[in-house]
Amino acid sequence: MKKPLALGLVSDEVLKQKIRALLPDYDFHWGIELKGAINTAADLRPSVMLVDIDEDSGDWVAIVQGLKANPATRRIPMLGIGENVTGERGGIAIASGVTGVMSRNEVAARLPDWVKRHARVWDENYYAALGTGCQQPLPELAQEGIRLFNQRDYWEAHEVLEHAWVEAQGHPIGEVYRAILQVGVAYYQIQRGNYKGALKMFLRSVQWLDPLPDVCQGIHIARFKQDAAAARAALEALGEGKITQFDQDKYFKTVPMLD
Repeated sequence: MKKPLALGLVSDEVLKQKIRALLPDYDFHWGIELKGAINTAADLRPSVMLVDIDEDSGDWVAIVQGLKANPATRRIPMLGIGENVTGERGGIAIASGVTGVMSRNEVAARLPDWVKRHARVWDENYYAALGTGCQQPLPELAQEGIRLFNQRDYWEAHEVLEHAWVEAQGHPIGEVYRAILQVGVAYYQIQRGNYKGALKMFLRSVQWLDPLPDVCQGIHIARFKQDAAAARAALEALGEGKITQFDQDKYFKTVPMLD
């Protein structure tokens, strides 16, 4: 099981070293650009984001606001770290949407516990439950949803797969159906010529697709991920102004099943 990822908007090397030492079970990605921040964060799927609110650049404010406003990234827990979090910078951070703030003097004592309580981490119990669920047969509702998906009736597929997800009652296996339905809605938005809507759904699907094993309930998840990524890349390469040129016959693949 790979380590969870912490995304850090931190340039201070001393603070970076302290954070690394306090969170030894995490991998780190330091810094993202304002342009493309949502795409980058969605693809990285960090368990937590740490923000140095003492940075002079105002980019961190815009990045936090953008991530919190987007369904693909709004669930990322964010902690603002600064010298005086009760002052103006702390207020700006809270108003921007961070989950909480912490002074630099408190980091050594409080950061590990804060991350443990707030980070979005898929633990061993989650993966064990998912693995057990993946060994079960594909439910009839999910079968019907995939049949509709494969007929390119993506909106009806969404409706049926949403019922399958609800019937999973919070079990991790439901994320399989949620991931497929979100990719289907992305394809539906392409059919409608809605570039922003399609890209939004591709980004939202990443958080549910990423933890899934290569095969689940007879579905070739690894290939499905590749197909969705190829469709998204083709869409982004065209840009909003050329969405009508998107080659649906080439990129709208069926949900791959094991033989």
